[in-house]
Amino acid sequence: MSERAAATVSLARLEAGPTLEESAARICAEALRIDGIDTVTVFGFTPSGVVPLGHGGPPTRAVTIGEPLPDDAALQIEEHAAFGLWLENWAGKAPAGPFERAIVSSGLIAEAVAPLFWNDELVGVLALGATKPAHARRLSDRLPTVTEFSVMSAAMLGPALVDRAARETTIAEVETVIATRAFTPMFQPIVDLETRAFVGYEALTRFSDGTRPDVRFLAADKVGMMVELERACLREQISQARRLPAGAFLTLNVSPALASEPERLLELLNRTDRELVLEITEHVEIDDYPTLLGALDRVRPRAQLAVDDAGAGYAGLRHILELRPQYVKLDISLVRNIDTDPARRAMVTGMAQFAASVGCSLIAEGIETVNELTTLRQLAIPFGQGYFLARPAPVS
Repeated sequence: MSERAAATVSLARLEAGPTLEESAARICAEALRIDGIDTVTVFGFTPSGVVPLGHGGPPTRAVTIGEPLPDDAALQIEEHAAFGLWLENWAGKAPAGPFERAIVSSGLIAEAVAPLFWNDELVGVLALGATKPAHARRLSDRLPTVTEFSVMSAAMLGPALVDRAARETTIAEVETVIATRAFTPMFQPIVDLETRAFVGYEALTRFSDGTRPDVRFLAADKVGMMVELERACLREQISQARRLPAGAFLTLNVSPALASEPERLLELLNRTDRELVLEITEHVEIDDYPTLLGALDRVRPRAQLAVDDAGAGYAGLRHILELRPQYVKLDISLVRNIDTDPARRAMVTGMAQFAASVGCSLIAEGIETVNELTTLRQLAIPFGQGYFLARPAPVS
C-alpha cells in the first residue's frame, strides 16, 4: 500500500516539459522514486527508428539520447511492444551481438517494458529496470505500477511524438521531391483580351504524386522547407522557360519568405533570358512590409512585380499600395460569373479605375466562359488567363 501511494504521488507530480526530451527526463526522474526501480529509459517510435528520449539511473545501453537504436534491436522492441507489457530477463542471457552484450555487462538484471499508446497508435515504450538481485526478484510485483506509469507517460509524450513523426515524414517527403525532381513545370498563357495574343506565361508546378501545389507548399512551410522547395521548382521552371516563344514575359510565383532573401532569389532570376514578373501572393500574411520592400528594391532592376490573387487574401488594397506592382491579378472569385453579378462588375470597375490612376495593369484570372471574357473586355481589363483561353501545359 505504501508503494502504491508513493507511485500515485509520483504520477501526480508528472508534468509535460517544454520539449519532448524534457518531458521524458521528468518521467524518468519520477519513475526512479518507485521502490525497487534502479534504471528507467523512455523510447519513442519515429520514422527514423526507435529513439531513446530520456534515461535515469545507471546507464544500461550504449546509446545516446536522440540517436536511433541499431535496426535489429529496434525491430525486437517494436515486435514485443505490439503484444503488450513484458518482462525481460537479462541475467545469464546469451547476448545476440555487441548491443545486447553491452546491456548484460552493464549490470542490468531484469526490465519491465510497457508499450506507450496514444489514440490507439503505438508511439514508444517505457522500460523500468533492476540492477540489484532483490529488486529484480520483485519486479513482476510492480507491473501494475509500471502500467500506470506507461498510461501517464503516453498521455504526456503521445501528442508530441505524433507531431514529431508527422514532421519527420513531411521533411523526408519534401527532401525526396527535391532530390528526385518529382514535379513538372507547367505554363499557362497570359492573353491580351483585345487581340487574343499570348503576351506572357505564368509558370506553375504539378507534383508527380498528384498532391495539390498549395497543399505541398503549405506542408513544406510547416517544417521550414518551403523556400528550398520553392527554389527547386523555380530553377526547373526557369530552365524550361527558355523554350517558350520569344518576346513573351514570364511570371513566377514567389512567396514573401523567398522574396525577403534577394541574394538567393537573384541567383535564380539571373538565369533567365526574358522579361520577368514576380507574383507575390496575397494568400500569405505579411508582417513586416519595410523588410520585404527593402529586399524587393534589390530585385526590381531584374524583374517587375505583380500582386497575385487580389481580392482573395489578407492584405486587400494595402498589399497593392505597399508593393506598388506593375501588374495586379484579379482573383478568380472576382471574375467568376462577373457577367451576371453587378457587385462583381462594380468591384472590378473600381479596381480598373484604381489601376489606371496608379499606372499598373490588371490581369483577370480564371476566365472560363465567353460571357466572362466579353464582360471583362467591356470593362477595359487588358489581360487575362483561364481555361477558356488556354489551359496550363508543359513547355513542349
